Amino acid sequence: MLSKSIHRSILRCGLSIGWINPLAEQNLGSIWVLLSFIFPNFYCFYIDHRIKSNFLKVIMVLNLDFRKTN
Repeated sequence: MLSKSIHRSILRCGLSIGWINPLAEQNLGSIWVLLSFIFPNFYCFYIDHRIKSNFLKVIMVLNLDFRKTN
């Protein structure tokens, strides 16, 4: 279950999700992960069912948790 703070983060990064979404369609989801580390205000929560790699999903969730605690 997602907490309310994570829900708010998803709403705030709506435009970023829309911008990165085409990359996911081209199987370049790792670029999204890289961008999330470069830009400090880029919320790292983007799980698209088209991304087959569970590893990418784990990185995204862990990165979000890391920023929430620091």
